[in-house]
Amino acid sequence: MIDHNRITCPGGTAAIDLAVSILMNHLGEIQARKGLSYMMLDQHRENLHTPRHPYDELDYCRDLRIKDAIQLMKKKNLTFPFCVKDLAK
Repeated sequence: MIDHNRITCPGGTAAIDLAVSILMNHLGEIQARKGLSYMMLDQHRENLHTPRHPYDELDYCRDLRIKDAIQLMKKKNLTFPFCVKDLAK
């Protein structure tokens, strides 16, 4: 998000998207594409791109066991990981 003199992003690869936007705004598309190649990316995502979250594609799974496991993974504090055996229970 670029709003006047404030620039922010949620983190992860969004920081790369932000960097490319800044390059494009200040130096043009050619330099922005060069920056992408240095960052080993092949395309620039637009400012309104919605970040993907882990397990998003499984949200519509019909198997209730899988849905329950996904909910546990989403709610679990990842600083205290659990093993697959515990998840299966």
